[in-house]
Formats: sequence, structure tokens, C-alpha cells
Amino acid sequence: MNSKVRAIKLQSLRKDLENMKMKEDESLKDYSSRFLELINQIKTHGEDISDRRIVEKTLISLPEKFDPIVAVIEETKYLSTLSVQEVMASLKSYEQRMPKHTKKAIESAFQSKLNVGSKSQERKPLNFDQPKRESSRGGRYGRGRGRNRGRGRGW
Repeated sequence: MNSKVRAIKLQSLRKDLENMKMKEDESLKDYSSRFLELINQIKTHGEDISDRRIVEKTLISLPEKFDPIVAVIEETKYLSTLSVQEVMASLKSYEQRMPKHTKKAIESAFQSKLNVGSKSQERKPLNFDQPKRESSRGGRYGRGRGRNRGRGRGW
């Protein structure tokens, strides 16, 4: 392959790497295979990429749902000594635990919405224009009947 063509192709691959982001609905397995394929193409065209750069790019290109594990990896591990396989293993472990929590959150949100939107739970607005109904005990008298009234039996 001509060196000029190789340089142009390499430049295009670098640009693809810089712009690469994991899609929200994409699995980590699909993303990692797409990502590593691009890395291998860059290496095939003669550029050497360090593991540290690959790890950093991997962590930067993940969507927000991975932010907690990315923060843990960045705070607890040395990125310079961390291998790509170790990062991918941590991310896969996190991804496997994630659906359980998100399903529960979604189910509880739907349950809350069902309870709130239920017609049997709806309250009627108060109407102050209508006269009060009389109760069966005490006639039309409510509380506050004066001194010593309604304070037990016989007193």
C-alpha cells in the first residue's frame, strides 16, 4: 500500500477513534468488539497505541449509565498499569448487575403511576356550598358543645 494512502487511512481511523461513543441501547459486548476492531485496524496500519490510551478512551466513550463504575475505576485503580481486559471485565460485571436495578426502578415507577392515576383513588373536590349532613349522634351539633359536655359518661 502506498505510504500516502496509508497515512490518509490512518488519519481517518484516528478520527473515527476520537469520535467513537457507545450508544445508549448498545450492549457492552457489541461496543467493545466495534472498539477493539478499530484499534486493531489502527495497529495494522502501523500506529502503536498504548494500553493506557485505549483504557482512557474506553472510559471516556461510555454513556452516563456507566458513570458510577467509571468513577470507581478512575479513583481506585492506576490507569497506567490497568489492562484493557481488566477494564472490560469490570464494565461487563457492572453491566450484568445494572438491568436488575433498572427493571426494579422502572417497575416501581409504573406501580406509582398506576396508584396515582387510579380512578378509585381520585378525590372529589370539596363543595362548601352544600349544607352539612347531620350525624346520627348528637344531631346537628359537632364538637365544641360547651363546658362539661361529651366528657365521658355520667359527668
